[in-house]
Amino acid sequence: MHLKQLSALCFGLLMLPSAYAHKFSTAYLDVSEQAEQPVLLWKVALHDLASADLLGTTKAQISWQQVTAAHEQLAQYVDSHIKVKSQGAACTLQLAAQANWQTQRIQQQTYVLLPIKATCHSKAAWSLSYNALFETGHSHKLLLSWNTQALKANAVLAENNTVFPQVKD
Repeated sequence: MHLKQLSALCFGLLMLPSAYAHKFSTAYLDVSEQAEQPVLLWKVALHDLASADLLGTTKAQISWQQVTAAHEQLAQYVDSHIKVKSQGAACTLQLAAQANWQTQRIQQQTYVLLPIKATCHSKAAWSLSYNALFETGHSHKLLLSWNTQALKANAVLAENNTVFPQVKD
């Protein structure tokens, strides 16, 4: 092996641990409609919930019991970080009971699927404001799938773009 190849290999091995240790932070939110009201399904990585100190642990191994025991804390977090409005008026969000939660493997990570029911006074002009998990420092992104009678669209929400649909000036 030539010295140049050996140097490149050593440099690559030195960079590997830091690159491997960084986990991207991506959540998914499906918005649909049921009985003329918005229904949300937030798919969020367990490591993101732990990084935001929502599970009472930052350990790599998280038990299902720890996740379900955090229901109240997660409900408060959803209420303060995810907002749905209808014609400018706030809708009430309710996180489903733990019996309705599931897990799913996405991109080699374990996600918890959290159903959220919205109750809006109006059946029109829904919008979403998403400010969850930006404090974790992992360049968090939300992949949004909006599938209602009025609008079918996909979007990426990030710290500098937190509202959907965007209002044109």
